[in-house]
Amino acid sequence: MWSRRAAVVASGMLRSHARPTPLQSADRCSSSSTSAEQQTLSEFSSKYLGHRKASFTEKLEIVDPLKAEAFPIYRVMNYEGKIIDPQHDPKFDQEMAVKAYKKMTLLNIMDRILYDSQRQGRISFYMTNFGEESSHVGSAAALADNDLVFGQYREVGVLMWRGFPLEQFMHQCYGNSRDFGKGKQMPVHYGSSEHHFVTISSPLSTQMPQAVGSAYAFKRAKNGRVVICYFGDGAASEGDAHAAFNFAA
Repeated sequence: MWSRRAAVVASGMLRSHARPTPLQSADRCSSSSTSAEQQTLSEFSSKYLGHRKASFTEKLEIVDPLKAEAFPIYRVMNYEGKIIDPQHDPKFDQEMAVKAYKKMTLLNIMDRILYDSQRQGRISFYMTNFGEESSHVGSAAALADNDLVFGQYREVGVLMWRGFPLEQFMHQCYGNSRDFGKGKQMPVHYGSSEHHFVTISSPLSTQMPQAVGSAYAFKRAKNGRVVICYFGDGAASEGDAHAAFNFAA
């Protein structure tokens, strides 16, 4: 009996120490490789993609934008001006709605006059805000009047919403002695401490790290103020933009 038990134990030991078959080795290598790939993807996702999921592929596929489905366009109203989802209704009163409409219309008219003035040689430089009026007025309306604004070139509607005088827009673009900056800036480089609008700079994206620094100062002061920064696709390609994003993060 004891000899039979010893034989069974010995047989089990031999099986446990036996050299793995090629198939078993391949399975272990495959499992190890998969684990390493998953670890690499996890580290890459955490470091560069904000924990979004990533995957490897062995198929080189060129995405045809004409065949790929486009990103959906967000909207609140339909073509008839009706709110599609009642939860997204801002519930403006008539006074707010009329003010917003008037400011957008006024900005469009001013753009046409000053653009024509530039083409006629009356002023040296001008940049229009065509098509962006609602983004100015909508974002400005959501802010408090003492929140700080860093603009680029096409955020005139924000100043207009805050009550920047129409005459001052003219004085600034014509660079006369009545301009707040005494004609020392290029046209459309507005600024007003009274309206908490930092004077615009010509170089792209310089306002971005400045905006983040100001916001951090407000955070430390715990004064409840907000900083908003406007920039375009050209500014987003500059090094200052990435410095600002990292600083903000």
